[in-house]
Amino acid sequence: MDLVQVMSAIEVMDPRTDSFLAHKLGIPDSTTTTRFDASLELLPDELVWILDHLMRLEITHLDGHPLVSTLFTCHYLRPRALRQLSVPSPGTNPSNDAARLPGFRSIVLRAMLLATLKCAEIVWEESCKSQVYEHEDVHLSTAGLSFPDLLAAAFPPPPISPLRVLSPSSSDASKAEPARQVSVDEVLEALDQAQNWLVENMVDSPTREGLLGRIAIRMETVYVVALLSSPTLTNPSQLLVHFSRIRPAIITLKSNPSLLPLPPAPALLAIFAQGAEPPLQSPQPFREIPPIPLGEAWGKWSELLAELENAAMVWKTWRDGFGWPGVREYFVSLSRRETLPYPRSILQSITFSSRTLFATDDLILLVSSFFDTLAGVPPSTWSSLAQIRSTELTWNSPARKVLGWADRVGSNLVGSLTAASQNRARGRRLVVKHRAMTGQLVDELKDILPLLPPLLPPTPSLSLLAPALIALHLIQLLEVLLCGFELALYSRDEWLRVWWVAERLAGLVEDSLAKLRAPGRGYVEARWWEVQVIRRMCRASIAAFSIFPPPPAKKVSPLLSYDDPDALDRARFERTFVWLRTAAGVDDVASWSEFVVATEALRRLEPAQLAQEAQEAYREAVEGLTSLASIPLSARGATVRPEHNVRWIAGLRRTSFASQNALALFPKLGSQVRQVTPTAKWDAPWFPLITAIAIVSLPAWVAADATLTGFAGADCTGSIINEITYPSGAGCHCDWGNSAKSASVTGSSSVTFFATNEPNVCDPAFTLGPDESNACAVAPVGFNLHCAFVH
Repeated sequence: MDLVQVMSAIEVMDPRTDSFLAHKLGIPDSTTTTRFDASLELLPDELVWILDHLMRLEITHLDGHPLVSTLFTCHYLRPRALRQLSVPSPGTNPSNDAARLPGFRSIVLRAMLLATLKCAEIVWEESCKSQVYEHEDVHLSTAGLSFPDLLAAAFPPPPISPLRVLSPSSSDASKAEPARQVSVDEVLEALDQAQNWLVENMVDSPTREGLLGRIAIRMETVYVVALLSSPTLTNPSQLLVHFSRIRPAIITLKSNPSLLPLPPAPALLAIFAQGAEPPLQSPQPFREIPPIPLGEAWGKWSELLAELENAAMVWKTWRDGFGWPGVREYFVSLSRRETLPYPRSILQSITFSSRTLFATDDLILLVSSFFDTLAGVPPSTWSSLAQIRSTELTWNSPARKVLGWADRVGSNLVGSLTAASQNRARGRRLVVKHRAMTGQLVDELKDILPLLPPLLPPTPSLSLLAPALIALHLIQLLEVLLCGFELALYSRDEWLRVWWVAERLAGLVEDSLAKLRAPGRGYVEARWWEVQVIRRMCRASIAAFSIFPPPPAKKVSPLLSYDDPDALDRARFERTFVWLRTAAGVDDVASWSEFVVATEALRRLEPAQLAQEAQEAYREAVEGLTSLASIPLSARGATVRPEHNVRWIAGLRRTSFASQNALALFPKLGSQVRQVTPTAKWDAPWFPLITAIAIVSLPAWVAADATLTGFAGADCTGSIINEITYPSGAGCHCDWGNSAKSASVTGSSSVTFFATNEPNVCDPAFTLGPDESNACAVAPVGFNLHCAFVH
């Protein structure tokens, strides 16, 4: 169907129109939905359901979805409904239920709506700072609503003085009164009143405790987001006090029985139903976005608060003197995991935009910490230069030039942290965009170094300033290159070339860090071992996946036609790595001619040789990971949330061990393995492991029944675990062998056994022909014969 056909589909309920799609999706309309009643009095359990659903919508909005499709689907968040809540008058109670106390609606619900709106307003203002990106991370449209107007509507209008008389002809008569500015203190006061009302008017019950817990969490959250909105007016210790109160409150709330879902009545569904109220006027029209499930929403709420707490801990870490390693490694761990946009923006507000962390003086402290950590340059170097500069009178004095260069280095360091605090794709683009900056700083250093000897006492470590900058630069380039696997930028036929380039780049990083290694520099030692592990994992992945035939090349546009397939392959290679070829310090690391030579050398090796080479590289990677893990966490820089660093190392270790076990089988398969395609699973984000291996056991091609016998020991020895007969063509069965280490077949059907570390998987990736010399199928070490395919 083309655009002309779509535009001509004007008939209501035409299958090509939105009205038909809405009908198909079951989206309610105004003719079938119960009307929303803002004056309806509520039961306690109903109030819990409303607050939970509101929280689900809020966390869905924080996950990057528009307000019009999430939080603003709640019809209580309209000026008219909020004005009704602000008036303490009895509402609608059709059944005259005594349990429907007016305070649940006019006090508790009103306070929680105020707090939700205030938090949303602060988050929205933070998102408007352009530290995260609209339509990529967040949506800033408020659908014609104003947060100040909504907050003001929840308070009774001020009385009009009888002394104030406006003439109809007065110019002020046509001017609208400005919206009342509702302060954080007023919101907290409303929450405090709600708490007191619940204590006085509800008997002790799980529902009351659930409501009180929700109010307590919301109160602390309002405190936290309000303090973080002005980092210069607070301190990390004050923030951490509030975070210490939120964690136990959420744990208690999760175990509260009132968290059980309540089957909502139509009147409750109308609070959030489309069609119960006129739609909002928004440039982003409403689209159905299912809110995050309640359990997952509480989990994301915990993660949100944990990330905000992490920001405060980074702040405190810097103030406590941990310096560059603690800050840098936290930002690296942040870039390697999915994080909500709001805490990423807050982290930038604390560290960059407000200059709370890296103010003018602290920027030099950051440079001092960086060069002290990587090159061993004494911090007194920079304080001495600052003292000399205070006595200089001309703009081109030596100390002024040196400190000016150091200030540019500090801005470059802050830029590297800024890139890490963005979403993965945006951070990658920022590093690629500014990849030439480090080269410029290194070039400037050639003119800076001769100025230092007359100003400072002999300091041999000053010769390591350039290697320290280059090492950081190359580490960033290596991270950017390999994170393309996380972003699915590389097709299957490009994996080998990416690992090949990454191995060469890791070699350059290793050489740069080797110049900086010295006793007492634990951070440099940790980075050196980590890069060695990555290099060996690249080498192992190249060898392991060279065992198998190359996958079909990615389809390209017919407009990019090449008569020579090799020319097309070369063009794709150069296009993939063109950004790397222009970066400083990488000297033709992505050479097509050298890649072709290396690829041809790999193709001449037998599968057993490749498997042995890969196993050896994985073994070396495990040794490197062991050495890395032996370095204390504080020396590695993992001072803030060290569990992220530990998980990263554990993922690489699991991949190495599992791949070693899988490769142990390949020498037994001989040249047949050239005819199969590997099945990859991603545990560590840059290096896949093979999860399933098939072994085919013997018999002839005549179609007949097959009896499968599973043995507890290798070579069809030990006790018999199970024996089942299947007809020819029975297909995949995972109910016969369980934990069999070996198996035999009697009958005349061809049977494929699957040795895998994932039960109940019949993966046809390894389908080999029968071999009559092999009367017993044996699983490799670490695997069981879980499944069998009867042909």
